[in-house]
Order: sequence, then C-alpha cells, then structure tokens
Amino acid sequence: MTLSNSIAGQIEADMCDWLDNILEKKKSEYAKASIDVGHAEPIGQIKPFHKALLPKSFTRMSSFERSFSTLLGKSHERHSAIIAKSRFAKTELQHKTEGTIYESVDTEISDEVERINKGHTFSNYFDVVEKIVNMEERGSGNRVSRSVNSDLYLKSHDGDEIFFEIKTSKPSKEQCLNITRKHLWIHAMRKLVQPKVKTYFAMAYNPYGEGNEYRHSFAKRHLDIERQTLIGKPYWDYLGGDGTYEDLLDVYRRVGITKSKEINKILEI
Repeated sequence: MTLSNSIAGQIEADMCDWLDNILEKKKSEYAKASIDVGHAEPIGQIKPFHKALLPKSFTRMSSFERSFSTLLGKSHERHSAIIAKSRFAKTELQHKTEGTIYESVDTEISDEVERINKGHTFSNYFDVVEKIVNMEERGSGNRVSRSVNSDLYLKSHDGDEIFFEIKTSKPSKEQCLNITRKHLWIHAMRKLVQPKVKTYFAMAYNPYGEGNEYRHSFAKRHLDIERQTLIGKPYWDYLGGDGTYEDLLDVYRRVGITKSKEINKILEI
C-alpha cells in the first residue's frame, strides 16, 4: 500500500464528514418535498412524465448524483494536499502568484491563446513556455501586473515549483483557454521553464477509462494533452508515488460501503 495508514485515515474521515453534511442537507430537502408535493421539483426542472413513470428513488438518485459530482471537485483538492504533504517540502491550496510582466509578453500570451481559440493548436506546450520566458528575459518597456490563483501549489525539496489547476474531466473550451493563459502568466512572472517551474491542468480521473486514450474534443483541440495535463492515475501517482491512485480508490470504496445504508435510506424517504 502506497498511502500510509495515517493519510488513508485522514482522507476516509474527511470523506465521511463530507458525505454526512451532504446527506443531512438532502434529508431536509427530500422531507420538505414530500410535504409540499406541488413543489417537489425546482421550477425549470419539473418533469411530470419522468415522475409518473419512475420510482422516486430513481429520480432522487439522479438529483443526488448531480449535486454529488458538483461538490466532489473540492474534495479532490483537499485530498491532493493531504497526499502531497508527505512527499513535498511545501503544499498549499489556493496559492496566489503575483507579479509584473512586460506588456509585449502579455500581448504575446493573449495572441497565443487566440491562435489556440481559432484552432491553431500548439504542438508542444514546452516550446511555447520557453518562448514566453525568453521574451520576458529580453523585454523592455511598460510592465503590467498579473495575479493567478492556483488550486494546488507544491514545492519540492530541490526547490522546484509545481502549479495545478484541478478541473472537471470534460472541460469547456473557455476553461482550457483560461488555464493556458494563467499558466503562461506564471512562467512569465517566475521567468522559469520546466523543470524549475511546472504548470499542469489536472483531472482526477479519465472518463474514458484508466489506461484508455483521453478523447474529450475540447481538451484535445485546445490543450497539449501529453505535456500540459495530468489525468487520473498519472496525477495521483505524481502526488503520492506509484500506486496512489489505486489506494485512493480503495479508501473511497470503504467510505461507500460504510455509508451505503444511509445513502439508500435518504433516497427512499
């Protein structure tokens, strides 16, 4: 087992508390819906034919899954930090990077993002980073202030810095473009390329199956998947070492078994 008992225990306790909060909110929501039958579904989401055909446990499961998925991303951030603390010199959530860059560099970053937006994808993210850093080192003229919040920041014992955006496994075009812009700002502000400064778009899992090709069209068109992203197992193993992904799933499975009766009870209220 790669995850220590202490780390696995922290994650398991966090997940149990998190699920308890969700279940308590859903219990109150479903109890109110049972009393106030006319407003069982929010306005704009009323589906009378679904309601007529399907058992309430099924329709509630759909609603529960949507709420659960929306909130799960923050859990992934917390668990990332818990796992990384044992292997990195510094770990910080919502890390802010502030500084100034030359106006000409800022314009070049905007132009690069616009080229990607128009379909001219970069073939190598590292080459783009190197170009931006070289421009910043040779730049002159006016400077502009920039600030970037990173979901997760790590500093290795060798002094290398790693910045992560942890987002949905099927990002929109706007998310892809915005993250590329922010990460190029970070490289320009720090005036460093890989490996001293690394920037990644991280996704907690591969929706096409671990070990299979990642195929989401927006991400493939607007990101350098090979060099700019860490998806699923490569991400978790980067944080905690080989085997972390499987160990983390085992923790989630244990929590699922522990909480299964409570979840089923809520869905049948």
